[in-house]
Amino acid sequence: MDYEPNIDAAVYFCKSILPHIRNVEARAHVYIVGREPSEEVRALHTGTDVFVTGAVSEVAPYLDAAGIVIAPIRFGGGTRIKILEAFAHRKAVVSTTTGCEGLAVEEGVHLSRADTPREFAAKCVVLMTDA
Repeated sequence: MDYEPNIDAAVYFCKSILPHIRNVEARAHVYIVGREPSEEVRALHTGTDVFVTGAVSEVAPYLDAAGIVIAPIRFGGGTRIKILEAFAHRKAVVSTTTGCEGLAVEEGVHLSRADTPREFAAKCVVLMTDA
């Protein structure tokens, strides 16, 4: 969580998307799981709706407990391991177009894709309320 695209994604989600979700679902919360979170990411931790874990011995328990997995990445490249791990744990995923770039995925089949805060929040709420 010290890689600039991940820092941006965490801050973007918590500041621009999560408030829209909480307007509809006040109990919504997010876990930011990853080693070496930057100061900016650590500052997102509220202890009530945003939890920054830092390094964990295993990511699997967090994925297993998650209702949905998000990838609000706005820039950067590389393999989208986060999304592949979510798929392996059979989790619904909401991603930006950049977040799932390079993966052979289809909107509405493999994941939900959204590129604005309101659209991203709406896709999260739909998945959060659909068992």
